[in-house]
This record gives sequence, structure tokens and C-alpha cells, in this order.
Amino acid sequence: MKLKLPKILNIPVKLLPMIVKWMLFRYFLLEGGRSGAKSQSIARWLLYLAEQHKLKIVCGRETQTSIEESVYTIFCELIRKHKLAYHILATEIRHIKTGSKFKFRGFREQGRHNIKGLEDVDILWIDEAQAITKDTLDIVIPTIRKDSSKVIFSMNRFTEEDAVYNKFWNRPDCLHIYINYLENQHCPQKMIDEANICKELNIEDYDHIWLGKPRKDGGILKVVTPAMYEALKGIQIHRPLSKRLLTGDPSLGGDECVAYIINENGRKLDELFLHERDEMKIAGCWVALANRNGVTDYVIDVIGFKGIADRIRELVPGKRKEGGLKCNMIEIKGSQASSKPKDYLNLRAEIHMYTMQEIVDKNVEYFDDPVMRKQLCDIWIKKLGSRLLKIEGKPDIRKRCQYSPDRSDAYNQGIWGLQFCRPWTKKDAYDMDEEEVNTNWQAA
Repeated sequence: MKLKLPKILNIPVKLLPMIVKWMLFRYFLLEGGRSGAKSQSIARWLLYLAEQHKLKIVCGRETQTSIEESVYTIFCELIRKHKLAYHILATEIRHIKTGSKFKFRGFREQGRHNIKGLEDVDILWIDEAQAITKDTLDIVIPTIRKDSSKVIFSMNRFTEEDAVYNKFWNRPDCLHIYINYLENQHCPQKMIDEANICKELNIEDYDHIWLGKPRKDGGILKVVTPAMYEALKGIQIHRPLSKRLLTGDPSLGGDECVAYIINENGRKLDELFLHERDEMKIAGCWVALANRNGVTDYVIDVIGFKGIADRIRELVPGKRKEGGLKCNMIEIKGSQASSKPKDYLNLRAEIHMYTMQEIVDKNVEYFDDPVMRKQLCDIWIKKLGSRLLKIEGKPDIRKRCQYSPDRSDAYNQGIWGLQFCRPWTKKDAYDMDEEEVNTNWQAA
């Protein structure tokens, strides 16, 4: 028998049991990879139900600091596209005729669980359910007490030990559906192309991101894989070059003290490797390297090395010639807060992931330093929940790899720092007649 459904319910065939068997289950677990239409299908079904009955629907996740982080946008787009009779408000959505309400919230606020107002909910939809902790699950689920209430989970689980999956997948009162983009007849061709590219670059990433398979590594990944970086080979970026900088990772503990001059294509123009503990000598050598390349923009790791940045400012106080530029010092403190705290544990994670995206998007050229490339492809990243990312620290890398990733750290912060670099032209080149600066290129 052919099922006739309104246009709003044009969803993948594999997800139709959610509609057909709605009255037979209390819990619904939809899992799988990207572009499987899980969220779209759930949103369409809930909008349809709320047109037929007066319902209180809550859409939640582990944490939510703004409504933009929720599925609110999906509902708004569907309402506008299908011209549905809903009133879209700043923090909720209401049906004009039935009075149904959609609310959006995080279950954990400022470290505490927030379950106020869940007792009379008809439908609870938990998106990004792989981020839900067992503690949250044990508190939230018993709060949904209304007769005939429903709970929907949508997720792409990280590990086999996922709290939601292990609690519900085999329960008789839970409908469990797995779907990936290959089973979604509405999947756009551009997403299929993205999946194929991912498959070529890294099969493990493809299996998790697109097929929805849990990671065998517990969520620990390489930031940049060898295949990902080798894809840059032969690429030449043709665009007007207006930026260049010195990026430096000092080391006073016996590791390599690294400085590169790079341009906005990520191309190495010059380099200097020192084994030096004297901050003043390091600063002098770096200023000489920068002067040689006409550079006045610096990106420096200043954790424990603030004296180097301060000394460079003293050595490059500004040019006396008309139109000259003063030193532009971009200080890097990897442990400080990220500009995207919901995504990255600290600035170090933000910097590494920015560089990774530039590599994936082929916005940088192949870097002429095999040691740096090896270090870059040895760094691990771990997901803390659904979005928050943490980069492996230097002490852990030293212990695991028996070296410090000084070259890759200098490269990463340089690529990131180019965003804040000023335009460069040949007239900015340093005039050696202006000031005497130590040009000894080797460590004393």
C-alpha cells in the first residue's frame, strides 16, 4: 500500500517508520552520518504534528548559550519555505491556530542541570545526543512524566560506549533507525562530492563523519593527516601577495628555537633555527631575519618568553622614513581562551584547526620543510563532547614522539597570524642605514 503524505513530510524512505509507528514507541533513536536528513526529517514531522494538535515541544542539547546553536534555524527555514501558520519569535515558535509551542534550551547551564519546565512536555527532541552525558540523561529523562509523551534522539556517536545509544538502542519501547547519506534520496550532489573527497583523504574520517560509524580511537584524531597535507603538492596559488610575517616559537629548554618568514600563501621565504637560551640574542637574530626580508609583522609564542617580544619592540621602534610602519607584534598564548569557546578549549586548538581548514581548502602551498611536515602530521586532537576540541599539549607530544613540535607550532601560528598581518609592499623593506642591528645569523 502506497503511503500518501503531505509535501512537508517528504523525507527519506528509511525514516518513514518514525511516522508510521509513532504511536507504538515512546523513544526514537535516529543515528548516522552527515546528510542523512535526520534533523530535517524530525523537524518536518514535529511541525506537522503541531499543526494537528496543541503540543508543547522542547528541543534541547547538553549545552546551549544562544538559540543559534539549536535546531531553531531548521524550523524557521521550513516554516518560511512551506508558508506554515507559525509565529516565529526570538526565543520560541508558536502555531497561530493550535497554540503549539516550540522551546529551545540547554540542559546544563553554568555547570548545573536545568530541568525546569520539562514536566508537562509532550515531545522532547535531543539533537547532537552524542554529547549528552550519563548524568544528564539520568536527570532529564525521568522528568518527562506526561502520559503519551515522546522523546527523540538524533546523533552521530563518537564511541561504542555512548551513553544514549547504550541506554536505548535495544529497548522494546524504542524505535532505532540508522541512516547515512547513501540512504537519503534527497542528498544534494554537492554533499555527495564532499563525502567522496573525504573518503579519498581519510577513510577513518569518512567512516565516522559520513557513514556514522563510531570511532575506534575514542575520538582521538590527527589534526592533519599525511594524505591531507600531501594533497597540496604541486599547488601554486596565484593572487596578489600583500602579506608576510615572521613567526617564531622560542625554546629555552634545549629544544629548537624556530623562526620562519612566510607569505600569505603559506610559502616559506626564509628560516632560522637556533639552540639558544639567551632571550636578547634570540630577539636580535629574529629582528635581523625580519629586516633581511622587509618584515615588520611578528607572531611570537610568549608563554615564558615575554622578554623576547618586548625586546623586539625595542629594536624595531618604528621607521623614521615617511610612511614607515611600526612593529606589529601578535602575541600568542596558547592556553588563553579561544575566540570560539564553544568550539575550542583554548587558543592553541583554534590555531591548529584554522590551519587545518586552510590546508583542506588548499589556501596554502606545500611547505618546504620535511621536519615541519612530519611534526604537523603527528599532532592529535580530541573531541570533548559534540563540538569542543582539545589539541594535544607539548608535554604529551614530547612523551609520545620523543621530540617537541616547535617547527609545526611556528607554522600553525604563522598561518593563523596572517589574518591579522598588515599589507606589505617593497617600500616596507628595512633600510640598514637607519639603525645598526646585530645581523649574526648563528647563535652565539
